[in-house]
Formats: sequence, structure tokens, C-alpha cells
Amino acid sequence: MKTMHETDAMHWGEGDVPFVRSFLLLFMLLVLLKSAVQVHVWLPSYNLPYFYRATPEFLLILLLLGLAARFPGARGLLVVSTVLCCVLFVFSLGEGITQYLYRRSLNPAVDFAFFPEFIRLLFESQRGAAIVLYTSAFCIVLGLIFAGIYTLLRMIVRTFRRGRFPASMLGILLAIFTVAWVVPPRTFVPGDALTLRIVRTMNAKDAGLVRAGRKGEGSEETGAVEETRRHRNVFLFIIESYGYTAFAKDEHFAILGPFFEGVERRLYASGYRMVSSFLRSPVIGGYSWHADSTLLTGIRISSQQQYEELLDSDAPTIVSILNGMNYRTVLCAPGTLKPWPEGERFYGFDHSMYHVDFDYQGPEFSFVPVPDQYAIHLVHNRFVRIMDREPVFIEYMLVSSHAPFNRVPPYVENWELLDDGSIYHELPTLTFKNTWFQGKEYTEGYTAAIMYVFEVITGYLTEFISDDTLIIVTGDHQPKYPVTDRGQPLSVPVHVLCRDPALVRSFVGDGYEEGLVPVKPPPHPGLEQFFPQFMALLPDL
Repeated sequence: MKTMHETDAMHWGEGDVPFVRSFLLLFMLLVLLKSAVQVHVWLPSYNLPYFYRATPEFLLILLLLGLAARFPGARGLLVVSTVLCCVLFVFSLGEGITQYLYRRSLNPAVDFAFFPEFIRLLFESQRGAAIVLYTSAFCIVLGLIFAGIYTLLRMIVRTFRRGRFPASMLGILLAIFTVAWVVPPRTFVPGDALTLRIVRTMNAKDAGLVRAGRKGEGSEETGAVEETRRHRNVFLFIIESYGYTAFAKDEHFAILGPFFEGVERRLYASGYRMVSSFLRSPVIGGYSWHADSTLLTGIRISSQQQYEELLDSDAPTIVSILNGMNYRTVLCAPGTLKPWPEGERFYGFDHSMYHVDFDYQGPEFSFVPVPDQYAIHLVHNRFVRIMDREPVFIEYMLVSSHAPFNRVPPYVENWELLDDGSIYHELPTLTFKNTWFQGKEYTEGYTAAIMYVFEVITGYLTEFISDDTLIIVTGDHQPKYPVTDRGQPLSVPVHVLCRDPALVRSFVGDGYEEGLVPVKPPPHPGLEQFFPQFMALLPDL
């Protein structure tokens, strides 16, 4: 009985046609293999010239498969190759999805740490049979893909065995190396180092005010001013997923345009003056804390590594500066579900209210159970009504407009009825057919959520605020695709309101236009530009 190698030798001795046919088959199989282990190359941008470049991982897989073909008894090589390919597939798929959704690269050490949180969000946004269906489908599809990878590798090994090893292997490697030398690699040019950006911020204009530091660390001149007058309150409302698309996408603005006109009229009638503009967020569809830190520090934060470096630094923030001016600083963060000691240390808020601190007894809405109206009302009662002498700065991190835009709270006209939130059990909820993965009513759900938040803010400003408090309203990032159209800038609207016209007019020189609807076309300056704009206001607060 002839062995497999003897049979292959007789087969290859019959002529060149079988070799060519086998070589082409092998090439096609290797293309499929590269498609599996390099999903990120073709998924987001379809940049196929780079697809044929050799990578160390792919060459290692080729070597393992070649050895498995040369030594049929070494079955462990095929198992190792399969495990390696499956791992590369998962990482490459994650890279492609991250580029597709967030326009940045995957950082496995950081991003995979948020995977349990993603699962929590998924399960909290679904109910009953849908959870079982999606989970089962995911496991089945992933299992089929892994089985397909194993089958593909076995086919490659069998094709190698039918060929003239190592001649066929050498030819393929030479071809891959040739293409690798011809096609230039993609390059990544990183931005300025975070340390340099911190130094530049601290050496910026009005550096003395920037370095005001914690409460009681201000200069003697600052203390003298504070003895003669009381600073005005400052409220910062950061609206989740409030982005450029609200004004630039026709189906969004067709609904929101008339609504914003009505809001603008109500605010003008209440004595407010306002200007608006667009600033470019560092993120899209998530990672709100990168945008928040960019806004509060003037340092553009576009990765988790930069964010963690920032929290370990002594960079000044709007919070620390106002602390140095004897402001009482408050963080309203109903979407923060667990302790945040590193943030508390860095920002230095006098009071931080997280999800557990709101004692909310109502039903769940969207991403976080606590509705924005309830959160604002509770914080107002605890910190604004009782501040007779100290000015107060409050950062409201609003969450009712968070994806998946499927459950929007009702607006309660009489705020005193909010109590502990139990009233929401008696009120109808706006529901839309949207999930984290797909939505039949994304436009309706998204616009309804934005209108709810602005109804809340407008009601609060007109009913509860009667002085010249400075109001800043901004988005953190654009909503996820496809709510945001691809190709849109990462910009978010920024509105500055106050009953003091002179304070509002100071923003006009920075590209802001009067009114609630910004019209400035892209490209827009970065969100970090708000920090120096705010610094210029400090003498007038």
C-alpha cells in the first residue's frame, strides 16, 4: 500500500496543470484565512491593497500549517493554528468594530475591561425571550465561525500535502513578501504627548487663574475680590448623545427645528440671552468621560490611556479653578453606578451624587433608571435653594437621552409631585422599537429623547432660576451609527445662556452666533477650546 506522500509524488509527476490548479486553490484558501484573521482591514474601510501585506501572525500561521502538512503525525500543530486563528479573529473583529463605531483603534487592555458592562447594558435593554434569542444566536454564529476556521485550516493543510513541499510554500511566501515590499504600510501619527498638552494648558493666558487650585489656594487679590461681591452660580448641563446630527440630519431637524424655536422663544421671554456654536468632540457613540474631561480641562482626551494619565496628573480643571474662587462644586451623575475615587481625587468636587444617592423609587428608563428631571430637581433642592452666601457650580451629567432611545420619561409639569419618583409608575412612558443593535424608530426615539431633555432644562431655568446664573448646555458626543450619518463631523452643539447680555456677548468673538440654533459650518474647533473661553469669563463671574 502506497503512503500519502508516495501518492502525492506520483500525482505531481503527471504535469504542471494539477500544480497550477492546486496552487490557485491554496491561494484562494489563504485569502479566506486572511479575511478571517484580519477583519479590521476590510470591515471599516475596504482598503484592500493593505489586505495582501504580510503580517508576523499570518506568517506564523503559514509556518505552522506547513509543518502540519510536512509531519502528519503532529496534529497538535493544527490545534495550535486553530486556536491562534480564532483568537486573532476575535481581536481583529473587535478592532474593526471599534474603528467602525468610534473611529479609533481597539485597546484590548482597556476596551475588553468594559465588555462586562456592555453585556449588562445589553441585558438591561432587552426583555425575556429576546435575551435568550440574541444570546443563543450569538453563540451559534460564533461556534459556526470557529468551526469554519478549523475546516479552512484542514483544507489548507491537505492542499499543502498534495503540493511539492516546501517548493509551494516557498513560492507563496515569496509572493507575499513581494507584495509586502511594494505596498507601503499604513502609518499612525500620534498627537502631542499628554504631558506636553498639560504643560501648554498651564502656561496659557490667565495662567494665574488657571492655577487657582483647590479651595483656599487662590491669590490674595482673588480673596479680596471675593470679600466684596458674591460670584454668580454656574450650571453645566452635559446632554448625553446630543450631537451635530440634531441640526444636520434632515429627518432630525424637521422635528427638532420647530421645537428649538419654541424653546428659544420661552427662554427669551424669561429674560435669557443666548449664543450657540459647534465644537468637535474627541469621541462618538460612547466614552463620554473622554469628552467630559476634554471640556473640563482644555486637554483633548481621545483614548483611555490618555484619560488615565490625566487622572494621575495635576492638570487644572474648571472644577479646581472654581474651588479656588470659593465656589461650592457639585457633581450630579445619576449614570455613575459605582464609586469613582480616582475622579473625585482629580476633579475635587465638594459633593458628588451618584446613582445610589438619588433614592429613586420609580421605573427604569433607557440606560439609567433615574430621569433627568428627577435628578435636577433633587440636586436643586439639596444644593441651590440653601446656598445663601456661597456661589455654586453644578455639573449635571444627564442620561435620559442615552442609547438605545427606546424608553423616554414623561415630563412632569408640577415638579413638586416628583417626590421619590414613584409618580412615574402612574404616568405613560414613550416607547420606541429600538435596541442596541437595530432600531425601526431611531429617528423618533432620538428626537423624543432630545426634546424631553430640553423640556426639562427649559422648565427648570424658567421656573426655578430667577437670577443671572451662567448656564452652559452642551452635548458629549454624536449618537451611535446609524442615528448619526457616516461622514458627519464629531461635533456637538454648545449653548451659553445668561440673563446678563454682556456676559453672553463675550462669546461672539469665539465664533458663537446668537440664538439656540447654531449655524456654523464644519470644520469646527475642538471641544477643548471651551476651556480658554471659560477662563476669559472668570473676572466677570
